[in-house]
Amino acid sequence: MRRTTWLGEPGNTWEYYKVLKQTGGIEWSPDQDASAWTRFNLLAYHQQIQSVQHRIDRSARCWIDPADFAEHHDVVERQVTALHDAALVGRVRYQRSENLNNQQAIRDIRALTEADLLQPVGNTKARSYVPGPRFPAQVLEEAHRPLRLTDPYDGRRPCRSA
Repeated sequence: MRRTTWLGEPGNTWEYYKVLKQTGGIEWSPDQDASAWTRFNLLAYHQQIQSVQHRIDRSARCWIDPADFAEHHDVVERQVTALHDAALVGRVRYQRSENLNNQQAIRDIRALTEADLLQPVGNTKARSYVPGPRFPAQVLEEAHRPLRLTDPYDGRRPCRSA
């Protein structure tokens, strides 16, 4: 899932224009209080950083858990890429991500499919692979854990989930 910037999230763009109108009024004046505008921008940057850090952490956890799983379940290290992508993206087009020749990619995906870690969706060139019945549940839970944004400037104000 591709994420937008914080400002592009629902509600945040509206809030941007609301604070801009509140702070700037009809025309700019150096005597106007810009604290709401400053607070809005600081919050925007802080929560954008939280969002990016969440994606980095989630990707790392969705790499480490399948790598640990691979050690104990006859999965080779390069196949962890397929498990990682299945967890985070929801589907895999494996050959491209590992730069494998066609035969090696077929063998790797076949092994993961036979182990019920992945299952095919679609046919021939449109085929992709999604998590199968034996895909590690804790990895999928981690991949789908929602982000809870915090507002460091006002702990009483509730924040939305991303």
